[in-house]
Amino acid sequence: MHPIAEGEPTRDRYERVLVSLSHQHVPHLVDAAIVRYDVDRETVTLVPDPETIDPYVELAALRSRS
Repeated sequence: MHPIAEGEPTRDRYERVLVSLSHQHVPHLVDAAIVRYDVDRETVTLVPDPETIDPYVELAALRSRS
């Protein structure tokens, strides 16, 4: 995986990230019971104890660097 230069934040970039999160990433995390999404409040809450998923987050970070 190649690093992507972030550059200056723009409204377009914000909208793309928001759409990606709401249509792709958050639904997968909800299906995996990692987060809970409250539609009325538009909030995402971590379900398990953060220490439970730390090893997976660290592994994902290592994989994204290679």
